Amino acid sequence: MAATDEHTADAATPVADASVVLPTLRTQAAAYRRLQRLASEQAKALSEGDHTRLLAVLDKRKAALAEATADDDAVAATRSNWPASVAGWSADDHAQAERLFGEIKSILAELSKQDDRAAAGLRVRIATAGNELSRIRADDRTVRRLNRRYAAAAYGEPQTKVDVRS
Repeated sequence: MAATDEHTADAATPVADASVVLPTLRTQAAAYRRLQRLASEQAKALSEGDHTRLLAVLDKRKAALAEATADDDAVAATRSNWPASVAGWSADDHAQAERLFGEIKSILAELSKQDDRAAAGLRVRIATAGNELSRIRADDRTVRRLNRRYAAAAYGEPQTKVDVRS
C-alpha cells in the first residue's frame, strides 16, 4: 500500500524537465521584455497623440502577448508545484528558473502599472474630447443663432407659416 501512495503522489506532482521548462521560460521572459518596451512606445504614442503609431504598437503588443502566453501551460504545473516539480534539478537550473520566474513577475507588475497609467490617460483624453465636442456643438448653435439674426437684420423677419388645415 505504501508503494501505491508514493506512486499516486508522484503522478499528482510530476517532476518537470528542466530542458523543457527553462527554454520556455527564456522565451517567455524575452516576449515579456518586448511587451515592456512596447508599453513604453505605447505611452509615447499616447502622449504625442500619434494614433496611427498607437494602433501599430497595440498590434505588436497583441502578438508579443500571444507569444508570451503560448507555452504557459508548459510551465504552469512547474510554477504551481514549485518545490516538488524541480526536485531533481541542478542548483544552476533551479536558480535560473527562479530568476526567470522573478523577472517575469516583475515585468508583469510593471506592465500592469503602465497599462493602468495608459488607461487613466485615455480616460482623460476621452473626457477632454467629450468636452470639446460639447463646446463645438454649443458653438455651432451659437453660429446658427447669429446667422438667423444676421439674416433677419438683412432681409427682415421670416414670414410666419399659416396653418391652412384649420
